[in-house]
Amino acid sequence: TDVICPMYPSIDEIIEWAYITAPKLNEQRPFIMCEYAHAMGNSSGSLSDYWDVIKKAHGLQGGFIWDWIDQGILMKDENGREWHAYGGDFGEASH
Repeated sequence: TDVICPMYPSIDEIIEWAYITAPKLNEQRPFIMCEYAHAMGNSSGSLSDYWDVIKKAHGLQGGFIWDWIDQGILMKDENGREWHAYGGDFGEASH
């Protein structure tokens, strides 16, 4: 491929890649994480820890975030307040 594109590498793994593995292999392709976070609701914390490394290390070019959207269905309660419904809100059996 034209890029190195791991899925969900740890911060330690991208540090090892940038400072040890890539130089040892003389790897010149950009390192772009095909996914490195799953952001549903407010679950996307600690991205700054990744970006602190990405900004410093040659060859690291960021990555893609899975589900940068809330997948709930917008509903209204009997008082007109909006809320997001999920699977368990529709009466189906637990899996």
